[in-house]
Amino acid sequence: MKLKSKKLIAGLLLASFTAATALTGCGGGSDTQQAASNAPETITFTCANVMATGNNVTLGIEKFAELVNEKSGGTMIIDVHSDAELGNDVDTTQQVQSGSLDMANSSSDNFGVFCPDILALSLPYIVSADKMDALYDAIDNGELGALYREQMAAQNLHPLLFCEYGFRCFHSSSKAITSPADMKDMKLRATSSQVELAVAEALAAPAQTVAWGETYTALQQGTVDGESNTFGLLHAAKHDEVLKYAATTEHNYSMHILFMAEDAYQALTDEQKAIIDEAAAEAVAWQREVSATMEDEAKAGFEANGVEIVTLTDEQKAEWAEATASVYDKMVPAVISQEAVDLIRATQV
Repeated sequence: MKLKSKKLIAGLLLASFTAATALTGCGGGSDTQQAASNAPETITFTCANVMATGNNVTLGIEKFAELVNEKSGGTMIIDVHSDAELGNDVDTTQQVQSGSLDMANSSSDNFGVFCPDILALSLPYIVSADKMDALYDAIDNGELGALYREQMAAQNLHPLLFCEYGFRCFHSSSKAITSPADMKDMKLRATSSQVELAVAEALAAPAQTVAWGETYTALQQGTVDGESNTFGLLHAAKHDEVLKYAATTEHNYSMHILFMAEDAYQALTDEQKAIIDEAAAEAVAWQREVSATMEDEAKAGFEANGVEIVTLTDEQKAEWAEATASVYDKMVPAVISQEAVDLIRATQV
C-alpha cells in the first residue's frame, strides 16, 4: 500500500513537471503572460443614431466606425444603433451629456435646444447649394466651427462629424407648389424646430407637429397636406407613394451632428484622439460626396413614382426668400446670435 502510494505520488509529480515543461515550450510561460498584460485594452463606444438604416447620415456614421476600427487595429470599436433604437435626438443628447451613453447624433434643428446658434444654418436661404464647399471649410477649419465647438464644450459635448443632411423642400399631396402663395392654408407637417415653425407661420401654412413615424399615414388620410424635407429622406421613407407635388424651394438647410461628451473625449489618450479626429475628417468628406449623389437619385425616384417636381429658377427662389424674410426678425438676435449669422453669410459671398 505504502509503496504503491509513493509510486503514485512520484508519477503525479513527474506528470506535473512534464506538463509545465510542455507549456513553457509552447509559449505558455511568463513571456506569454507578460505579453497579455501589455496588450492594448479594447474600448467599445455605444453610439445612438436617430436616422434610418441606409440613410446618408447613417452611412457616414458607419464609415466613421469602420475607419476608427481600422486605424486603431481593432482596439476602438463603435457600436452603432440606428433607426432611433436608443431614443430620439434630445433624449440621447442628454444621455451623452450625463455620461450614460458614449455617442449620439442629432439634426441641427433639434440640436438648437442645446446650442441655439446651430439654428442659424437653417434660416431661410442663408445657405446656397452652390456655395457648400465654403460652408464646409468654415465649419471644419474656420471661425464658425470654432464658435460651435466652444458652445458645445460648454454643454459637455464634443462634435465629431458635421454630416450633410441637405436642403428641405416643400412637398404636397393636395396641390402643385410654385409660389409662396400656394402654401396659404396648407396643413403642413412640422417638427418642433423654432425656425421651421416660423417659416410655416410666414407662409400662412398652419403647422401641425406630427411625429415622423406617423407622417406617412397623416398624408395618406389628409390630416396634413404637405411637409418640408429632403428628397432623400422622403424617398427612403416611401413618402413619394402618397405625395403628388414637390418644388425645389431649398428654403431650409440642415446638418446632422455626431458627438460624444467633452470630458470623455479629453480623457482619451493623444493617440486615441488622433485616431478619432483622423477618421472623422475622412468619413465626413466621404459622406458629403455620397449625399449629393443620393439626393439626385431620390429625385429620380420621385419622378418615377409620378410626383410632379417644379424646379424653381433663381428669380422664383428670391420670391420665396422675400416671403420668409420675417423669420430673421423673429429669430435674430432673440434666439440666434448675429455673430453666427454673419459667419455663415461670410461663406456665401
